[in-house]
Amino acid sequence: MRLFNANLFRKDEISVFELDKTRQNGIIRHADEKGELWVELEDGIRSFYHKEIKLFY
Repeated sequence: MRLFNANLFRKDEISVFELDKTRQNGIIRHADEKGELWVELEDGIRSFYHKEIKLFY
């Protein structure tokens, strides 16, 4: 899991995400064993599963 997280695309970089049709800045922090992606958004850190959030790059 450590190697996977070390190679996450745009990890620890400010990126633009779309959540509930609203765009906001966030930072990918890590993925966990369940496959959830943990993203630090403007209102705190949250986990997301497949297709619950969209990354713009």
